Amino acid sequence: MPDPDQSLKRLMQMRPADWLALIMRLLGGGRLEFVGVRPTDLAMEPPRVTDALIVARYNGVECAVNMEAQTIADATIGQRFYEYAARIRTLHRLRTLSIVFWLERKGRVPTSPHSERLGDLPLYDQHFVSIEVYNLQAADLLRMGEQGAPGLLPLVPFTKGGATLEAAEAAGRIAMATPNEEERVPITTMVGILAARKIGQVAANALVRRLVVSYDLLESSPLYQQWKEEWIEKNRGQWEQKAYVEGEARGEARGLRRAVTLALRGRFGEPDADLAQAIATADEAMLDDVILHSGSDSLEEIRVRFGL
Repeated sequence: MPDPDQSLKRLMQMRPADWLALIMRLLGGGRLEFVGVRPTDLAMEPPRVTDALIVARYNGVECAVNMEAQTIADATIGQRFYEYAARIRTLHRLRTLSIVFWLERKGRVPTSPHSERLGDLPLYDQHFVSIEVYNLQAADLLRMGEQGAPGLLPLVPFTKGGATLEAAEAAGRIAMATPNEEERVPITTMVGILAARKIGQVAANALVRRLVVSYDLLESSPLYQQWKEEWIEKNRGQWEQKAYVEGEARGEARGLRRAVTLALRGRFGEPDADLAQAIATADEAMLDDVILHSGSDSLEEIRVRFGL
């Protein structure tokens, strides 16, 4: 099943102003105005790639907004935010507002700030804002979607009252009504991808097909094609169980290579020779990692994952 953390990365980059609106709504004060975006690859060693790096103005002061989506509680988030913020300051000369969206109630959410000490000597504090999506109301996000922030609709399955087919369908219908035609299918597909964790893959797939009336439009969506390929790969063991038992592991690797190639070709065109060679020689773990990120990473980020 696709990783929601990585799926939401694409959505944050597609509709950043929607996420800023939710942040300000939940913080309950101040103004956070969208200004622009920055490359998410903070190109210093070791590689650090954020989920979304946005330029905004907080109460009139320009800053970076670094947003991360986490399925489960991660005690390292504060340290990671510190490393991101230091690099953003170096590369972009901006101070950073760090936001983490916790999608599911799994584990203990770390509290802000993250503090580093050397014995009894304080070194630094890294503050961050935690937004626990599972405590939000589905109705509130559906309303925000109707009011012009459809980029938040794929969060609905993680909210209170949102883990149902009815809620997912409501979110999908609002997404398909958004004025920007180019965003309708990707956002609706993202609703299905994340709703699949709650209502099942088959029901979510059927929902997306029902909402996107034009079959040709759906089949031409790179995001939908990626989802379909991932679903095929996930279920291949059930469809070809006998072949798996007989040792067709190499066939799985070939299928993964083809899935990666198709996903990248759909977004970026035919892979260059060095990237094609990397795909041909990558192991299954690397191919799994790339295909999970192929709908959200830039081409340069994909190349970094292959070590190019």
